Amino acid sequence: MSVRSFIVGAVILATLLTATPVLANDDLTAPVTGRDILLSGLYSDQWHAGADLQALGAASGKPVSLAGTFHHLWESETGWEGNTDWLLEQAWSAQATPVANVEVLMPAAEIAAGVHDMAIIQWAMRVKAWLERGEGRSLLIAPLQEMNGDWVPYGMDPEGFKATYRRFIEIFESVRIDDTKVRWVFAPNAWSVWPYRTSDYYPGDDVVDFVGISAYNFGSTAGRWSNVMDSGLGALNEIRTFAPNKPYLITQVGSSSSGGDRDAWLRDLFQVAAADPNVVGLIYFNFLKETDWKLWDGTNLAPGWHDGMQMPATVHIWPLTEWFQPGPVPFAPYQGRFADDDFLVTQSDIEWLASRGVIQGCTTNQFCPGNWVTREQLATFLARSLALPVPAADHFSDDNGSPHEADINALAEAGITSGCAVGLFCPAELLSRQQLAGLLADALDLPAADPVSFADVVESPNADDISSLVAAGISLGCAVDQFCPWAAVSREQMASFLRRSLERALAERQPPSWSPERPWLF
Repeated sequence: MSVRSFIVGAVILATLLTATPVLANDDLTAPVTGRDILLSGLYSDQWHAGADLQALGAASGKPVSLAGTFHHLWESETGWEGNTDWLLEQAWSAQATPVANVEVLMPAAEIAAGVHDMAIIQWAMRVKAWLERGEGRSLLIAPLQEMNGDWVPYGMDPEGFKATYRRFIEIFESVRIDDTKVRWVFAPNAWSVWPYRTSDYYPGDDVVDFVGISAYNFGSTAGRWSNVMDSGLGALNEIRTFAPNKPYLITQVGSSSSGGDRDAWLRDLFQVAAADPNVVGLIYFNFLKETDWKLWDGTNLAPGWHDGMQMPATVHIWPLTEWFQPGPVPFAPYQGRFADDDFLVTQSDIEWLASRGVIQGCTTNQFCPGNWVTREQLATFLARSLALPVPAADHFSDDNGSPHEADINALAEAGITSGCAVGLFCPAELLSRQQLAGLLADALDLPAADPVSFADVVESPNADDISSLVAAGISLGCAVDQFCPWAAVSREQMASFLRRSLERALAERQPPSWSPERPWLF
């Protein structure tokens, strides 16, 4: 194994094996608030979905808490009268709360105008009859899911959608459905089709209980393999700009097995979801549709899903009594383990790394995001996240007595740095963006790339490394047509660079089988 390949493997090992669990057991009474737990769910492709979900629970070693269902207003008119009841009861029989997506394959403006009110009323009455069976029955409803796409007839009409969403709620109230048994979900696709943004469709905090997104990795069946964040979960940060205080659900998620390691992708999905400050659950789309999304065929289960279900943070709760009480859903969005990173755009990056044990703060409850990173601090940052072994020799004369000396030498022995001059490391100097590019390109063994078009990179000694970083999606520059190669790097910026680097490594490699332990210095 080459030095660089060893390092990439160590990156993954450090992130996977040092993750910090947030709940120690499968607690049926645990509160579903803040950043305490993650609920799992699945859309079954079987008519007898209850039995299918129960078998999945047995194979996973833990039942799912949520069951996705798809409905349309006329579903009971096209077959057996109990279709709505059947779909909801199948979920409930598997000890899972239904998350019902309701399609009305008509233009949103037409629905908003009341043309289909009677159909909505009839569907609402079927839901009411199911709820009145009692025993805690409850559900989440997502009217006109993925309304921000042009592939649905009700899409691309923000005002029509918002009026329709509210009309659903008004009709449910008019037929006197117990509003403590129904919660409402705004469920767009992760990608909004131009010229509208996701926020244009948001009906308002007063009528939205949960915000959900659909996120898919199509793999090489349609484009290229994408990591979890690039598959759509990056939209969670956009949602936080207009609905920061709502609990989030990944209402549809799936990965193809074509073009990459789906098991590694699934493990990272659970890790990313559990680390997000707003996400409380995810529901996997177990269908053979645009591609083979299926991770469960009734007998065989993807190992990555099994591992995600075994995470301590992944728990089973049923019924979800806490969600279905008078008043708003009890939810206090986690503001971060650090008092000084609340509301930062990079907070999710900082928390992602901290939840995996990759970083700690500068004090007990502070991260010091604006502090500049010195070269010696960067050595510790990288050596700990890469889990480098203790060095055998002293390579530089100017780091003697530094608390970061061992880490500086560890980077040298791994071939990541040769210092700032012969025999020197310049430990107290501030780290520049171009120096960071060189270190990350070496650590990740990034391939050469076409020169970037940044006007300020031409004279940089790390121009090739910067091009590789940009091609790998680790950096987009500091501004339009600018990389700012000589600018210093703050701890906040470092968190973003390192998270993207580790996600890239996670998407491409598997961890080795050893686990070194090293202390933290900052």
